Amino acid sequence: MKTSLSYLDEAKKNAGISSDYALSKKLGVTPSAITNYRAGRSRIAPELVPKLAKLAGIDEAEIALIAQIERSKTAEEKGVWERILQRIGKSAVSYVMLAGIVTGTALNPDTARASQEAFTPLGSLHTTNYAKL
Repeated sequence: MKTSLSYLDEAKKNAGISSDYALSKKLGVTPSAITNYRAGRSRIAPELVPKLAKLAGIDEAEIALIAQIERSKTAEEKGVWERILQRIGKSAVSYVMLAGIVTGTALNPDTARASQEAFTPLGSLHTTNYAKL
């Protein structure tokens, strides 16, 4: 599984940047913020995800979910997020993230479990057909 640090490296590579200082300027954070991410003293902040995703060329939802896994405080919580990442495709991850944004609910282990239970593995999703009457 990728880590948020690998996304920092991908962002540097894609932007043609060789230093963390230059990356910090592109992302609009202090150089010490990048140092703290790399040292594990802090985690990628949710508000940084869109900029990092754009620079890295990665889906925002993927980076946000990886960052949430890294922020997890217990093995159980981490396991919930990892299972969500494994079981649902990128479009479903985007839906879960969008649903949280639209409803204003923060993603936490309880909402993550509910989201996980709401989605079945992609190969067995139920479809709804509509007919014009």
